[in-house]
Amino acid sequence: INRCLKIYPAFWAATIVSYAVYAVTQPTLARFDPWAMLVNASLLLSYLPAGNGLLIISVAWAVIVECTFYMIAAGTFFIAGRTLVAGRVLYLFGVAALAFYLFVDATGGDTRFYGAFRFAPYFVLGSAIYFYFTRRNLFALLLAATALTLSVHSYLIYVGRISTSDLFGPNIATIDNAVIASTSLYLAGVALFSWLISARFSPRTVQIDKRLGDITYAVYLIHPAVISIAIYLKYSNQMAFLFAFTISLLVAVLIHSAVERPLMRLRNFFRGRRL
Repeated sequence: INRCLKIYPAFWAATIVSYAVYAVTQPTLARFDPWAMLVNASLLLSYLPAGNGLLIISVAWAVIVECTFYMIAAGTFFIAGRTLVAGRVLYLFGVAALAFYLFVDATGGDTRFYGAFRFAPYFVLGSAIYFYFTRRNLFALLLAATALTLSVHSYLIYVGRISTSDLFGPNIATIDNAVIASTSLYLAGVALFSWLISARFSPRTVQIDKRLGDITYAVYLIHPAVISIAIYLKYSNQMAFLFAFTISLLVAVLIHSAVERPLMRLRNFFRGRRL
């Protein structure tokens, strides 16, 4: 419920802005028929074949994957919390998710309804790292190591469009250097985030970090529409970048201040406490 309250309000606000922008810059993207608008309002209906490709915020496909795993996580914790060995149940669910990833990879099931498990290693990795640092559990460390290995496998296949056979065959020598550099940055990012979990910073630094974190989701949602404005206005590359960067930040701050923050206050009022 908390994740839905974070995901949907900003998504709806960004969808309204995107409709207004694309109606001018790319009218063919702004479909106002009832089904298309229902798909955009619900977000998850775009998971259906009839809803595929109708999201006006194209990058929101990743939000659908995110929602899928939040719902799976909710069910997982609900089941585990009603057993006497919650940690072991969570571990088994993590292993099962990674096994399902291998199944999707082996069968080419990316476009099936369970294709979101293509991204399972990343979710399991983040969760396992968190549980290791908060509980110092060796099983969580083992799960994190396995998930890290499979996440690199997934990353190489997704970014480099490389087949599994290439990774274990003679063709591995032909992998593009840009893919190798990108994968190295991914691994550096995992190491950095792992360190940040246990690192301690001044209250002021934490506050700045939180303020940036508050607006990143809205920036993510709104930037494609802002880029379309820059293209519509025929800005040069440098001007387009500066325009997209600045306007995306400003609109994101507005969405957070006018939409997300009031809803958080309302949520906390009914809950009776802050998270």
